[in-house]
Amino acid sequence: MSDSTSKMTYPTWINEIYYTKPESIGHIIGKKGFYIKKLFRDFGCKIIIDKEKKSILIIGQDELSVYKVTVKVQEKLLISWKYIEINFHKEKDSIIRDLSKQIKKLESQFKLLTSQIKEKDDTIYKLKFPTSPKMRYIEGYGMVYDNKFRL
Repeated sequence: MSDSTSKMTYPTWINEIYYTKPESIGHIIGKKGFYIKKLFRDFGCKIIIDKEKKSILIIGQDELSVYKVTVKVQEKLLISWKYIEINFHKEKDSIIRDLSKQIKKLESQFKLLTSQIKEKDDTIYKLKFPTSPKMRYIEGYGMVYDNKFRL
């Protein structure tokens, strides 16, 4: 009779949670499996993570423990999603800040180059079309002194 009672199995409760972000599994496992081991110690539930199906199986002997672990795992998933999103937004904001700094730097360089080009154009225009009537522009020769000029 003792053999039959030792081999008697209790009903097993199983709950399955699906996740979308694989990077959040690290929050469920914890450092060196700390969080999974803690849930097993506290509630006696086993947690199996299936990366191919993107699911988390919670297996336990009583329904209440399985649901408590399910709630804890779901809380961890939500926290990890918020953490991932916050980090994503921080990274996105820092990238935007860096790009806007680069854009401002390029704009200032563009303004400087534009002003230098304008100065060169003004110089070329003055050389081509001087204000002095003694000089004139001849194609192929450039600016020449006009000998025929008289006051």
